[in-house]
Amino acid sequence: MDLKRELEPGKKANTDLAQDIAAFAIHGGLVLIGVTEGPPVELNSVPLQGLPERIEQIARMKVDEGLAVTATPIPARDDPTVGYVAIDVPTSPRAPHMVDGRYYARGNKTNIVLSDQRGAAVS
Repeated sequence: MDLKRELEPGKKANTDLAQDIAAFAIHGGLVLIGVTEGPPVELNSVPLQGLPERIEQIARMKVDEGLAVTATPIPARDDPTVGYVAIDVPTSPRAPHMVDGRYYARGNKTNIVLSDQRGAAVS
């Protein structure tokens, strides 16, 4: 699981999320947006409009070969326009996946760049 305070606008944020998704595709995983890792772990609601769609596009278009993820919005109790997004990354039978020509895997708390040789060995 990975916790992210927000998904900032821009290409760098899209690439960072794509790397997370590619890394989690080896064994499956969950990314929560709108939660600060801490300590202490804190909720940080984010605008939901268009966010699940953006996440699904990143998974399909920035990851090679594209992945189907489920981005589930969780509206805040007091304001349904903001909240959190749970991204379920299923295990991919085609893993490992690349982003910008590099294979990614998940370490204990961070992503690991795999060599082409290691990437081929994981699949």
